[in-house]
Amino acid sequence: MKKKVQYFEKTGKINTKVCLSIVKDNIDVYGDRHVVVATTSGETGLLFSGTFKGSNVKVTAVTYYYGFKGSNTIEISGEIIKR
Repeated sequence: MKKKVQYFEKTGKINTKVCLSIVKDNIDVYGDRHVVVATTSGETGLLFSGTFKGSNVKVTAVTYYYGFKGSNTIEISGEIIKR
């Protein structure tokens, strides 16, 4: 079995669509059914969960802990959490 590794020059959401494409390819080739994504604002989590909605792929989105950026703060909105 041979798996592809992708390195990015810079960090950030500029890599999200390429990352999603790689994940989709891996699911097609290897049959992976669990995806874990890091998301600060929730946008990446929504993109991945929307892409795999209705499939048997389970997406878990993980963000910073409550209070990471300051006392009593969280970077992801309640609306996005609901979605």
